[in-house]
Amino acid sequence: MSYEIVDDQPAESGGMQSPPLKLVALLLVVIVAAVFFFQNGDTVNIEFLWMDVSWPARTVILISIVLGVLLDRLAGFFWRRGRRKKRETND
Repeated sequence: MSYEIVDDQPAESGGMQSPPLKLVALLLVVIVAAVFFFQNGDTVNIEFLWMDVSWPARTVILISIVLGVLLDRLAGFFWRRGRRKKRETND
């Protein structure tokens, strides 16, 4: 019997690969947002359109993050949809 050693890593990689830059950036943004969230527990006055309310700053931060993510997903959807339609009309 003979056994063959299989090395999945390319020879020039030098062993372990570093994490992708996008993952590192996302982790950094999440850490900064979490620190900002937990350091701001005071109540703040919010005046938006017809509303005048007092909410904890954490709630306002959380709502802002959720709205930012939703807007990003919506913009990405329309951007991909536009590219797909443009590609279909070129074919």
